[in-house]
Amino acid sequence: MSIENSINEVVKELVEKAVKARFDKLSSDNYSLQTRLDWTEKKLNETLEKLSTRNNDLFDNEVSGDKIDGGTITTFASTGIKDDASDKKLTITDDKITVENDIHIKGQIYCDTLHYSTANATNLDLSNSIRIGGNEVLWRDRLGNSVKSSKLTEVGVLKQINVADIFTVEGGRVGINVETPGGVLGIAKDGLEIVFDVVGSTPFIGTNTSDKFAIGTNREPTLIVSHDNKIGIKVKAPKEDLEVAGAIRYQGQTHSYANSMPKNGNHEQGDIVWNARPEPGKTFGWVCVKSGAPGTWCEIGNVSPI
Repeated sequence: MSIENSINEVVKELVEKAVKARFDKLSSDNYSLQTRLDWTEKKLNETLEKLSTRNNDLFDNEVSGDKIDGGTITTFASTGIKDDASDKKLTITDDKITVENDIHIKGQIYCDTLHYSTANATNLDLSNSIRIGGNEVLWRDRLGNSVKSSKLTEVGVLKQINVADIFTVEGGRVGINVETPGGVLGIAKDGLEIVFDVVGSTPFIGTNTSDKFAIGTNREPTLIVSHDNKIGIKVKAPKEDLEVAGAIRYQGQTHSYANSMPKNGNHEQGDIVWNARPEPGKTFGWVCVKSGAPGTWCEIGNVSPI
């Protein structure tokens, strides 16, 4: 039985009781039967008309929001909302919305400002920055300027790094242009790598391959270590363990090569000039016996054929 029919039955029963009571009174007052019936029919029609008007508002499967005031809806559902909660979980006030439990969102959240105390995220997409205490700590492509220190254990490939004071690497290696440095510090270019390391208990600078290694100034190699460990000073391809292009100074004396005895320049006693083109019967060098410019020189023996 529908609600409408139930209401009609109740109303009908009440009307019949009222009619009977009225009928009894009218009978006692000598009213005619027709008069009593006409009055009863009128009241019944008025009552049914009022019920019909109210029922049209209540039973057309539509209730306007302006007809609901107060009370608690225990079961609620709409096209876009489904309420299965057994207790109050959502509170809306003029200044905020309070949710008692977790919020599960399948789509995206768009907001101007997001404040939170703790956040756990597996995929965080930011279009601007993250602020803590009003300070920017993280941008999409860099750390915020307020970050003064960090405990990063891995940063990937850096295109540029500026260090204002001290740069320290603990328990690892530093590679410049090389992902796997051959020593504590490896600097590579064009496939060649200079290695700074400790070999055994000896500091080492050089290469881990048979490539030539050079040290110099003004981008000019001065000391060259060849692929077979020969050392050249101003010699790009040394042929002996040590090869020098120019004079050397040993134990306070300068040793050099020339085709003749020096005729200019300052020289000290004990300096030796070796004959660059010795011949039989000719001297094989000259020695400075008195300092000066050019000083006093004497021949050192003669080249004698055997």
